[in-house]
Amino acid sequence: MNRVEAIEALRDDSATTRLRAARSLLECAVAEDLDLVATSRARETDSWTQRVLDRVISMLSTGALLPDVTTESMTAQEGVPAVQAQALQIATKRVLHEVRPVVQAIGRAAKSDVGDGYETSAIRVELVRMGELLEALQDLGEAAQSPRVTQFDLSEVVASQVSSEGLAKEVILGRSDPVLVEGDPTLISLAFANLIRNAVEASAAVRDLVVINWGRNDAEAWIAVLDDGEGLPPDGLAAALEIGTTSRSEAGHFGLGLPTAVQAMKSLGGTIMLRPRKDAGTSAEARWPQ
Repeated sequence: MNRVEAIEALRDDSATTRLRAARSLLECAVAEDLDLVATSRARETDSWTQRVLDRVISMLSTGALLPDVTTESMTAQEGVPAVQAQALQIATKRVLHEVRPVVQAIGRAAKSDVGDGYETSAIRVELVRMGELLEALQDLGEAAQSPRVTQFDLSEVVASQVSSEGLAKEVILGRSDPVLVEGDPTLISLAFANLIRNAVEASAAVRDLVVINWGRNDAEAWIAVLDDGEGLPPDGLAAALEIGTTSRSEAGHFGLGLPTAVQAMKSLGGTIMLRPRKDAGTSAEARWPQ
Protein backbone atom coordinates (compact mmCIF):
# COMPACT_ATOMS: atom_id res chain seq x y z
CA MET A 1 0.00 0.00 0.00
CA ASN A 2 1.58 3.29 -1.09
CA ARG A 3 1.25 6.65 0.69
CA VAL A 4 -1.77 7.90 -1.29
CA GLU A 5 -3.58 4.58 -0.91
CA ALA A 6 -2.84 4.48 2.82
CA ILE A 7 -4.21 7.98 3.44
CA GLU A 8 -7.36 7.12 1.52
CA ALA A 9 -7.73 3.78 3.36
CA LEU A 10 -7.81 5.58 6.72
CA ARG A 11 -11.45 6.38 5.85
CA ASP A 12 -12.36 2.77 5.10
CA ASP A 13 -15.24 1.14 7.01
CA SER A 14 -13.06 -1.87 7.84
CA ALA A 15 -10.93 -1.56 10.99
CA THR A 16 -8.51 -4.12 9.51
CA THR A 17 -7.99 -1.98 6.41
CA ARG A 18 -7.46 1.16 8.51
CA LEU A 19 -4.90 -0.67 10.65
CA ARG A 20 -2.98 -1.80 7.53
CA ALA A 21 -3.07 1.78 6.26
CA ALA A 22 -1.73 3.17 9.53
CA ARG A 23 1.11 0.66 9.53
CA SER A 24 1.96 1.57 5.93
CA LEU A 25 2.20 5.23 6.90
CA LEU A 26 4.91 4.37 9.40
CA GLU A 27 7.07 3.66 6.34
CA CYS A 28 5.92 6.31 3.86
CA ALA A 29 4.22 9.28 5.58
CA VAL A 30 5.72 12.74 5.08
CA ALA A 31 5.49 15.92 7.16
CA GLU A 32 2.60 17.38 5.14
CA ASP A 33 0.45 14.37 6.13
CA LEU A 34 0.44 15.35 9.81
CA ASP A 35 -2.91 17.19 9.81
CA LEU A 36 -4.66 14.41 7.87
CA VAL A 37 -3.27 11.74 10.18
CA ALA A 38 -4.25 13.75 13.27
CA THR A 39 -7.80 14.13 11.92
CA SER A 40 -7.99 10.39 11.29
CA ARG A 41 -6.71 9.71 14.80
CA ALA A 42 -9.40 11.94 16.30
CA ARG A 43 -12.24 9.98 14.67
CA GLU A 44 -10.66 6.50 14.94
CA THR A 45 -12.49 4.06 17.23
CA ASP A 46 -10.32 0.95 16.91
CA SER A 47 -7.73 0.86 19.71
CA TRP A 48 -4.99 -0.90 17.70
CA THR A 49 -5.28 1.62 14.86
CA GLN A 50 -5.26 4.47 17.38
CA ARG A 51 -1.95 3.27 18.78
CA VAL A 52 -0.31 2.99 15.36
CA LEU A 53 -1.59 6.44 14.36
CA ASP A 54 -0.12 7.81 17.59
CA ARG A 55 3.25 6.46 16.44
CA VAL A 56 2.83 8.06 13.01
CA ILE A 57 1.97 11.41 14.60
CA SER A 58 4.97 11.16 16.93
CA MET A 59 7.24 10.34 13.99
CA LEU A 60 5.96 13.26 11.90
CA SER A 61 6.01 15.72 14.82
CA THR A 62 9.31 14.90 16.50
CA GLY A 63 11.07 12.42 14.28
CA ALA A 64 10.94 9.85 17.11
CA LEU A 65 8.73 6.79 17.17
CA LEU A 66 6.70 5.83 20.21
CA PRO A 67 7.27 2.23 21.43
CA ASP A 68 5.50 -0.23 19.14
CA VAL A 69 2.66 -2.00 20.98
CA THR A 70 0.85 -3.49 17.98
CA THR A 71 0.29 -7.23 17.79
CA GLU A 72 2.91 -7.79 15.10
CA SER A 73 5.81 -6.40 17.13
CA MET A 74 4.94 -7.17 20.73
CA THR A 75 7.37 -9.24 22.75
CA ALA A 76 6.34 -12.86 23.14
CA GLN A 77 4.99 -12.30 26.64
CA GLU A 78 3.04 -9.14 25.75
CA GLY A 79 1.69 -10.59 22.51
CA VAL A 80 0.12 -13.69 24.01
CA PRO A 81 -3.15 -12.02 25.15
CA ALA A 82 -3.73 -10.46 21.71
CA VAL A 83 -3.00 -13.72 19.92
CA GLN A 84 -5.24 -15.62 22.33
CA ALA A 85 -8.06 -13.12 21.76
CA GLN A 86 -7.77 -13.47 18.00
CA ALA A 87 -7.71 -17.27 18.26
CA LEU A 88 -10.77 -17.16 20.53
CA GLN A 89 -12.70 -15.06 18.03
CA ILE A 90 -11.80 -17.35 15.14
CA ALA A 91 -12.61 -20.53 17.08
CA THR A 92 -16.00 -19.35 18.32
CA LYS A 93 -17.01 -18.04 14.90
CA ARG A 94 -16.05 -21.37 13.30
CA VAL A 95 -17.97 -23.41 15.87
CA LEU A 96 -21.05 -21.20 15.54
CA HIS A 97 -20.88 -21.30 11.75
CA GLU A 98 -20.71 -25.10 11.69
CA VAL A 99 -22.93 -26.05 14.63
CA ARG A 100 -25.79 -23.54 14.56
CA PRO A 101 -27.25 -24.76 11.20
CA VAL A 102 -27.05 -28.37 12.43
CA VAL A 103 -28.96 -27.53 15.62
CA GLN A 104 -31.59 -25.68 13.59
CA ALA A 105 -31.95 -28.64 11.22
CA ILE A 106 -32.34 -31.07 14.14
CA GLY A 107 -35.04 -28.81 15.57
CA ARG A 108 -37.00 -28.77 12.32
CA ALA A 109 -36.70 -32.54 11.93
CA ALA A 110 -37.71 -33.19 15.54
CA LYS A 111 -40.72 -30.92 15.26
CA SER A 112 -41.82 -32.77 12.14
CA ASP A 113 -41.27 -36.23 13.64
CA VAL A 114 -42.74 -35.60 17.09
CA GLY A 115 -45.67 -33.53 15.88
CA ASP A 116 -48.04 -31.99 18.42
CA GLY A 117 -46.01 -33.26 21.37
CA TYR A 118 -42.86 -31.36 20.36
CA GLU A 119 -43.43 -28.28 22.55
CA THR A 120 -43.44 -30.41 25.73
CA SER A 121 -40.86 -32.97 24.58
CA ALA A 122 -37.47 -33.65 26.14
CA ILE A 123 -35.72 -33.09 22.81
CA ARG A 124 -37.06 -29.52 22.65
CA VAL A 125 -35.70 -28.86 26.15
CA GLU A 126 -32.24 -30.08 25.11
CA LEU A 127 -32.32 -28.10 21.86
CA VAL A 128 -33.18 -24.93 23.78
CA ARG A 129 -30.25 -25.64 26.09
CA MET A 130 -27.99 -26.13 23.07
CA GLY A 131 -29.19 -22.78 21.70
CA GLU A 132 -28.32 -21.12 25.00
CA LEU A 133 -24.85 -22.65 24.86
CA LEU A 134 -24.31 -21.26 21.36
CA GLU A 135 -25.41 -17.81 22.56
CA ALA A 136 -22.93 -18.05 25.44
CA LEU A 137 -20.17 -18.98 22.99
CA GLN A 138 -21.11 -16.02 20.80
CA ASP A 139 -20.81 -13.71 23.82
CA LEU A 140 -17.39 -15.17 24.59
CA GLY A 141 -16.21 -14.52 21.03
CA GLU A 142 -17.58 -10.97 21.06
CA ALA A 143 -15.76 -10.31 24.33
CA ALA A 144 -12.46 -10.89 22.51
CA GLN A 145 -13.09 -8.20 19.88
CA SER A 146 -10.87 -5.15 19.47
CA PRO A 147 -12.40 -2.35 21.57
CA ARG A 148 -14.06 0.68 19.98
CA VAL A 149 -13.26 3.32 22.56
CA THR A 150 -15.59 6.28 23.05
CA GLN A 151 -16.76 8.55 25.87
CA PHE A 152 -20.11 7.68 27.44
CA ASP A 153 -22.18 7.90 30.61
CA LEU A 154 -21.45 4.81 32.71
CA SER A 155 -24.57 5.42 34.83
CA GLU A 156 -26.72 5.15 31.72
CA VAL A 157 -25.04 1.89 30.64
CA VAL A 158 -25.50 0.34 34.10
CA ALA A 159 -29.17 1.33 34.36
CA SER A 160 -29.89 0.21 30.79
CA GLN A 161 -28.28 -3.20 31.31
CA VAL A 162 -30.14 -3.81 34.58
CA SER A 163 -33.40 -2.94 32.81
CA SER A 164 -32.72 -5.14 29.77
CA GLU A 165 -31.89 -8.08 32.04
CA GLY A 166 -35.22 -7.57 33.85
CA LEU A 167 -33.44 -7.26 37.20
CA ALA A 168 -34.59 -3.83 38.39
CA LYS A 169 -36.40 -5.36 41.39
CA GLU A 170 -33.40 -7.52 42.32
CA VAL A 171 -30.76 -4.81 42.69
CA ILE A 172 -29.96 -1.55 44.47
CA LEU A 173 -28.19 1.03 42.32
CA GLY A 174 -25.65 3.06 44.29
CA ARG A 175 -25.99 6.30 42.34
CA SER A 176 -27.88 7.99 39.52
CA ASP A 177 -25.70 10.99 38.63
CA PRO A 178 -23.83 10.99 35.30
CA VAL A 179 -20.36 9.40 35.32
CA LEU A 180 -18.47 10.13 32.09
CA VAL A 181 -15.87 7.48 31.25
CA GLU A 182 -13.93 6.21 28.27
CA GLY A 183 -14.14 2.64 27.03
CA ASP A 184 -16.15 0.35 24.80
CA PRO A 185 -19.76 0.36 26.11
CA THR A 186 -20.52 -2.93 24.33
CA LEU A 187 -17.66 -4.78 26.05
CA ILE A 188 -18.46 -3.17 29.41
CA SER A 189 -22.14 -4.14 29.11
CA LEU A 190 -21.13 -7.69 28.24
CA ALA A 191 -18.91 -7.98 31.31
CA PHE A 192 -21.40 -6.27 33.62
CA ALA A 193 -24.31 -8.43 32.43
CA ASN A 194 -22.49 -11.61 33.43
CA LEU A 195 -21.50 -10.19 36.82
CA ILE A 196 -25.05 -9.17 37.75
CA ARG A 197 -26.58 -12.45 36.53
CA ASN A 198 -24.20 -14.41 38.72
CA ALA A 199 -24.81 -12.13 41.69
CA VAL A 200 -28.61 -12.22 41.43
CA GLU A 201 -28.63 -16.01 41.12
CA ALA A 202 -26.26 -16.35 44.07
CA SER A 203 -28.51 -14.11 46.21
CA ALA A 204 -31.79 -15.77 45.23
CA ALA A 205 -31.62 -18.36 48.03
CA VAL A 206 -31.24 -15.71 50.74
CA ARG A 207 -33.61 -13.26 48.99
CA ASP A 208 -31.27 -10.32 49.43
CA LEU A 209 -30.85 -7.53 46.91
CA VAL A 210 -27.63 -7.13 44.95
CA VAL A 211 -25.83 -3.80 45.44
CA ILE A 212 -24.23 -2.16 42.41
CA ASN A 213 -21.95 0.85 42.51
CA TRP A 214 -19.63 2.47 39.99
CA GLY A 215 -17.33 5.42 39.47
CA ARG A 216 -14.01 6.63 38.13
CA ASN A 217 -10.83 8.45 39.08
CA ASP A 218 -7.96 9.78 36.99
CA ALA A 219 -6.52 6.32 36.44
CA GLU A 220 -9.47 3.95 36.01
CA ALA A 221 -13.21 3.42 35.89
CA TRP A 222 -14.93 0.66 37.82
CA ILE A 223 -18.17 -1.22 38.50
CA ALA A 224 -18.65 -3.17 41.75
CA VAL A 225 -21.34 -5.83 42.22
CA LEU A 226 -21.93 -7.06 45.79
CA ASP A 227 -24.07 -10.07 46.66
CA ASP A 228 -24.93 -11.87 49.91
CA GLY A 229 -25.02 -15.36 48.44
CA GLU A 230 -23.15 -18.45 49.50
CA GLY A 231 -19.97 -17.07 48.00
CA LEU A 232 -16.91 -18.81 46.64
CA PRO A 233 -14.28 -20.56 48.75
CA PRO A 234 -10.95 -18.69 48.75
CA ASP A 235 -9.24 -21.51 46.86
CA GLY A 236 -11.99 -21.48 44.22
CA LEU A 237 -11.75 -17.84 43.14
CA ALA A 238 -9.15 -18.43 40.44
CA ALA A 239 -10.93 -21.52 39.13
CA ALA A 240 -14.21 -19.60 38.85
CA LEU A 241 -12.66 -17.44 36.14
CA GLU A 242 -11.70 -20.39 33.95
CA ILE A 243 -13.77 -21.48 30.97
CA GLY A 244 -16.08 -24.38 31.77
CA THR A 245 -16.03 -23.93 35.56
CA THR A 246 -19.41 -23.59 37.27
CA SER A 247 -20.66 -24.30 40.77
CA ARG A 248 -24.28 -24.49 39.61
CA SER A 249 -25.99 -27.57 38.30
CA GLU A 250 -29.10 -25.88 36.87
CA ALA A 251 -29.72 -25.92 33.13
CA GLY A 252 -28.23 -22.93 31.35
CA HIS A 253 -24.97 -22.78 33.30
CA PHE A 254 -22.05 -23.60 31.04
CA GLY A 255 -19.16 -22.04 32.96
CA LEU A 256 -18.77 -19.24 30.39
CA GLY A 257 -20.22 -16.22 32.23
CA LEU A 258 -17.24 -15.10 34.29
CA PRO A 259 -14.69 -16.03 31.59
CA THR A 260 -16.68 -13.87 29.16
CA ALA A 261 -16.56 -10.97 31.63
CA VAL A 262 -12.82 -11.48 32.10
CA GLN A 263 -12.19 -11.53 28.34
CA ALA A 264 -14.25 -8.39 27.79
CA MET A 265 -12.16 -6.56 30.37
CA LYS A 266 -8.91 -7.96 28.96
CA SER A 267 -9.89 -6.52 25.58
CA LEU A 268 -10.09 -3.11 27.28
CA GLY A 269 -6.84 -3.58 29.18
CA GLY A 270 -8.81 -4.04 32.39
CA THR A 271 -9.45 -6.72 35.00
CA ILE A 272 -12.16 -8.63 36.85
CA MET A 273 -11.53 -9.12 40.57
CA LEU A 274 -13.51 -11.52 42.78
CA ARG A 275 -13.24 -11.30 46.57
CA PRO A 276 -15.16 -13.08 49.33
CA ARG A 277 -17.03 -10.57 51.50
CA LYS A 278 -16.47 -10.51 55.26
CA ASP A 279 -19.72 -12.11 56.39
CA ALA A 280 -21.17 -13.72 53.28
CA GLY A 281 -21.29 -13.36 49.55
CA THR A 282 -18.91 -12.13 46.88
CA SER A 283 -17.59 -8.79 45.68
CA ALA A 284 -17.03 -8.69 41.91
CA GLU A 285 -15.29 -5.67 40.40
CA ALA A 286 -14.68 -4.71 36.78
CA ARG A 287 -11.92 -2.11 36.31
CA TRP A 288 -10.47 -0.61 33.15
CA PRO A 289 -7.98 2.24 32.48
CA GLN A 290 -8.90 5.82 31.60
